[in-house]
Amino acid sequence: MLAILGVCVGLTCGLLAAGSCLVDRKSNEFACSTTTDCVDGRQCMSGFCIASDAPIVPPCAENCTDLGGECVEEVCRFTCTAASCPGIVQCPADLPCEIGCTDAGACGTGIACTTAASCTITCADGACQAPIDCGSSACAITCNGTSCAGEIRCQQADRCVVACNGPNSCAAQILCGNGLCDIDCNGATSCAGGTACSNSCRCDVDCLGVGACGAAATCPKQQCTEAAGCDPTNNGCGPSC
Repeated sequence: MLAILGVCVGLTCGLLAAGSCLVDRKSNEFACSTTTDCVDGRQCMSGFCIASDAPIVPPCAENCTDLGGECVEEVCRFTCTAASCPGIVQCPADLPCEIGCTDAGACGTGIACTTAASCTITCADGACQAPIDCGSSACAITCNGTSCAGEIRCQQADRCVVACNGPNSCAAQILCGNGLCDIDCNGATSCAGGTACSNSCRCDVDCLGVGACGAAATCPKQQCTEAAGCDPTNNGCGPSC
């Protein structure tokens, strides 16, 4: 009887050991470092490929570098001189995008950030002379010196924030969509082309520089108008996001 029990215990331990090996082997199959290690639509979470119904964010390195950017902590980053970005700077879809146009002539043929998760653009003096298309959920554009000579198009953005800091910056029209628009015309004679945000849910255009807003902004409601800009805090001004 003891002999039989010993055999049974031995078999049980053997099966448990074999089972544990199978479990380890199965776990190793789903181990991952990045989502590119996974198959069948799984995502890499906490070191393992996990099935998820959530939309899969495309791998940054794969989608960003193909367009000439650098992937930095899941943000696609472009550092552009006049020589390094001769064509239109194209942000990848569904990823945060940061573009630094560092000298005169940089980003000179335009920026397309229409499908990115968000977009942050900084233009040095003399940079960004062509249109900027910003259709992401959130777009922030800083125009230093005599930069941003082309149209700034934010018609598809949920939130568009533009700082026209330099003299004669933002010379062409700034086009806002149905979302929130916040424009600071800080430089002398900046925002010469005006701002169009008659369909925006909220628009705040501050003409702070000397001679700024040569063309007056079109505001969501006429009573939002304050001088050449739009002031959503004025009495009777109702639109809000």
